[in-house]
Amino acid sequence: KRKLGIRKHNHRGIHILQYSFPVSTIPRKYSAVIEEMCFIDGFKRLTKEYGRFDIIHSHFLEESYIAVKGKRSLKGSVPVVVTEHSSLVHNKRIYLKKRIIEECEFTYKNADALIAVSESLSETIMDNFDVKCRTVYNVFDNSIFNMHDRENIEGKPFVFVSAGNLTTNKRMD
Repeated sequence: KRKLGIRKHNHRGIHILQYSFPVSTIPRKYSAVIEEMCFIDGFKRLTKEYGRFDIIHSHFLEESYIAVKGKRSLKGSVPVVVTEHSSLVHNKRIYLKKRIIEECEFTYKNADALIAVSESLSETIMDNFDVKCRTVYNVFDNSIFNMHDRENIEGKPFVFVSAGNLTTNKRMD
């Protein structure tokens, strides 16, 4: 239902150039080409408007793959730092899909820096792809979990909902 095409907007002081196309229904080998073209065009548009970027920081494999491919097309003009969170890659190599392996190998070896959000993921990346990465844990603003401000609101108990993968490594227990 979102508006298709290119949209520029500002969200809480962050300038956003959004490309919205229904690529999820297209096979990945084709959607990756479209996404890379959008990345390169967006990068050029934003550079023209705001000047040179110091860094590109991407998150998750699929988005990082596009950023690293786009960087190569832009002749390596800006370093790309990849932060990997994806459960898609957190498994033994023999269980990974061929496409995932190919995108991981390309992305991790061509990123200027690679960060994993857990020691376990960092070790998996090293075991599967022989690429060393730093571990920087996901952080959150614990002030939003200040129970003193949320107890007994309107006489009702505070209810906390957590959504995530119900796997041991996510510690949802």
